[in-house]
Amino acid sequence: NVKTAKGTKLATVFALVDASDVIASHTATGALNPKYPQELQPRDRGRDTSVAWVSKTANDLDPDSLGKTRRVDTGSPIVGDDLVVESGNGRTMAIQLAYERGTAEEYREWLIEEAEYFGFKPEQVEAFDKPMLVRVRTTAIDREQFAIEANQDDKLSLTATERAKTDAKRIDDNMMMLFAPNENGDLMSSSNIKFLSAFMAKLGDSETAQYLDKSGQFTQSFVTRVKQAIFAKAYNDDRLLEMMADQSKPELQNMINALTIASPKFIKAKAVDNLSKGRVEDVSTSIIDGMEASLNDKVMGAVSEAYNAIL
Repeated sequence: NVKTAKGTKLATVFALVDASDVIASHTATGALNPKYPQELQPRDRGRDTSVAWVSKTANDLDPDSLGKTRRVDTGSPIVGDDLVVESGNGRTMAIQLAYERGTAEEYREWLIEEAEYFGFKPEQVEAFDKPMLVRVRTTAIDREQFAIEANQDDKLSLTATERAKTDAKRIDDNMMMLFAPNENGDLMSSSNIKFLSAFMAKLGDSETAQYLDKSGQFTQSFVTRVKQAIFAKAYNDDRLLEMMADQSKPELQNMINALTIASPKFIKAKAVDNLSKGRVEDVSTSIIDGMEASLNDKVMGAVSEAYNAIL
């Protein structure tokens, strides 16, 4: 029995498989695995930091950290009955790379020595070319939601963009009915407290603490995270997150506040059908293109005025 950082519990059973049969989201070099359903991977495992972690771990596999544990983010990887990794892609990639490099001998010997503890016979381990211990999930769950929860306490932090896209999946129709910022787009308004509370409940106890101040009020970093999630769900454009981070342009904040107010309608429109979704995303792209162009025009206008003044 294992549980996520949020507290979701599920049952698994130990299984002995060949490492080459396990389907991870990426290769050890960071390339996408076409056999893997990428909606189960909220991380960008193609990042240099991820590739470096896999390489380092493969060179020095710690067998004891790849066995039995009650956590989903440590121990042997968790897979579905189709051998698709649901938690532990990094660990899986490291084990696979270790066999390729010839650095998995200690791991292999450990499996032989501990075989009976996990319910196997030593000769069964020896029969595999690349033996690997996994936990096969037996509890029925929403795989995509489980993949998100399983990564909440991972050692490799999500980037702002990755986190926003992951958080966007937490926001369902019931939550959006609670979304009620004031007329200026302020998420911290009293009218929006129910939505903020619902969003925080989705994060789980381990993440909640960092987003509450000593008096129990939501921090500004939490509000920023919520806004990024809303934008990811409504507009699906990474440039918005970059614009949000740029506090040097006050005129930009008015546009962002307007997009915040409009976001529920964009989310609702995208949910109708695939055709509507495509049209809404086209409109979103055009809006953000326009924002960038307007700001660039302002900059060019200011430069021109300065030049004329100097003349």
